[in-house]
Amino acid sequence: MINPYRGYTLIHHSGGIDGFSSLISFVPGEGVGAVVLTNLNSTMLSYVVTFDLYDRLLGLGLVDWGPRLKGEMDAMLAAAEKAKEKSEADRRPDAPPSHPLADYAGNYQHPGYGPFTVTLDGDRLTAHYNQFDLPPPTTTTIPSTSSLSWKI
Repeated sequence: MINPYRGYTLIHHSGGIDGFSSLISFVPGEGVGAVVLTNLNSTMLSYVVTFDLYDRLLGLGLVDWGPRLKGEMDAMLAAAEKAKEKSEADRRPDAPPSHPLADYAGNYQHPGYGPFTVTLDGDRLTAHYNQFDLPPPTTTTIPSTSSLSWKI
């Protein structure tokens, strides 16, 4: 992503998986960059460290980034929770599925996770992943859409 940062252009990309997160960034006009790696999942710590580093390297006034970003994260989480509650309120438990269950059955493949198979067993779906046979999914149905999720 390319964003303005306190009068400078900041190019950055973040990522994370299973308890790790990272942020790689640089300010091309100033020839400075940073790589911040954490062993925390879904954390703003990498941004706090990166922004503090750039403030110091670029001679900018220091900002207490921790509370500022925590406030933004709290607002984002609250908005997500509100959206989830609205989705649940809109749910019609008596509505039929958007598609016949047979439409969900099949073999799915992901280059990183491998094969995931869904079978129709009578009137229920069963998922098979590696050596696991997963119990029937929870189904959320709202008008014209369905989502299936298996809890592992």
